[in-house]
Amino acid sequence: MGQIIYRVAARIRVELESLKQREIVLKALKPEALTTSKVNVEILSEGENALILKVTAKDLIKLRAVMNAYLRWIKTVSEVVNLTGVNKP
Repeated sequence: MGQIIYRVAARIRVELESLKQREIVLKALKPEALTTSKVNVEILSEGENALILKVTAKDLIKLRAVMNAYLRWIKTVSEVVNLTGVNKP
């Protein structure tokens, strides 16, 4: 009998403070999304200042680990943008 392969997926929408902040976060995380091998990660722009993070993995443990990492990275980059004042007009 063939092996059953399970896939789990999550989609999270993250609202950022501005279009500029979104573009900086997107630019910072895109290379990481392209190099992830055991999970499928997509980072997309949506609306004026939102990001969509889509993750598909073989199991829930990998999915959770990758989601947590990306959400931490989004938070960290956003905080740096705010601290440096790049986000202000």
